[in-house]
Amino acid sequence: MLVAAFLLAQAMPVIPVATPGASPSPSASPSDVIDVDGGGANSYLNRHQQRWESGYAGTSFTAPSGFALRFGYANDVRFGVSSDSYAFGTEIPTHRPNGTLHLGYVETSQNDVVPTNAVIAGYDVRTGGGWGYQVGYVGRAFSSASAANYGFGVDRHWKRQRLGYFVQLASISNRSSVGVVQGLRWSTDLPADTVTLTTGAGRGVESTGRNRVAVHDTFGFDADDLHWLDPHTAIRADVGYFSVSRAYQRFLVLLGMRVRIGRL
Repeated sequence: MLVAAFLLAQAMPVIPVATPGASPSPSASPSDVIDVDGGGANSYLNRHQQRWESGYAGTSFTAPSGFALRFGYANDVRFGVSSDSYAFGTEIPTHRPNGTLHLGYVETSQNDVVPTNAVIAGYDVRTGGGWGYQVGYVGRAFSSASAANYGFGVDRHWKRQRLGYFVQLASISNRSSVGVVQGLRWSTDLPADTVTLTTGAGRGVESTGRNRVAVHDTFGFDADDLHWLDPHTAIRADVGYFSVSRAYQRFLVLLGMRVRIGRL
C-alpha cells in the first residue's frame, strides 16, 4: 500500500514512505476483495503554528493472486493552506523472484506547502527463512524545489510478527546536502488487530511552510492499530509524535474506518 502510505505520510512526513509495507488484513481470501477506507487526523503544533487538519478516503481491489489496484484522495489544511491530493497505485506480484512491485502517482492541487505531484515506485522481495528486502523511490515536486527519496529496507517474519530496519536517502534540487534517515518498524497480527510501531531519526527533506523546503534533523514515532470488529468492518487508530529541528514539534491523532464491502 505504498500510495496509501504516501497520502498518510503527507500528515506524517518524518516516517519514510520509500519502503513498501504489507497491507493488514484479518485473513487471506480465496476470492476478490474490495475495501473502502476513510478517516481524518488532527495535528497539534508548538511555536504557535496552529494545527494541521487532514482527511482521507480510498478504495482498493485485491485479487487472490495479490494483484491490487488502489485509488485515494486526501485533503490537507496546513499552515492555513488547503490542498487536495488524488492518488492511483497498483501492486503487481512476481514469481521469480517472489515479491511485489509497487507503482503509484499522486497529483496535488497547486500550493506552496505540500508537493504538487509525486512519483512512487518500490519492490518488496521475499526470500527463504522469513526474510524480505525492500527498495523504493519517491520523487516529490514542490513549487520551489524537487526532492528525491531513495529507500532500502530489510525485515524478517516469524509466526505473526514482523521486524524491519529501513534507511532513506533524501536530496533536494536547490541544495547540495544529502539527508539520511534510519528507523525500525515492528508489526504483529493478533486475532482481531494489526498493530504497527514505527520510529525514525536522521536528516530528511521537509516542507515547513510556504516555499520553505530544506533538509532538517528529524525524529518521529508512530503507533497504529487496525482493529476488526467483524469480517467486514475495521476501525483504525493512530497516534504519533514528530519533531523537525528549527521548525516545530507535532502531535498527531488519527481515526479511520475500513469497510470490506465485497468478495466478488
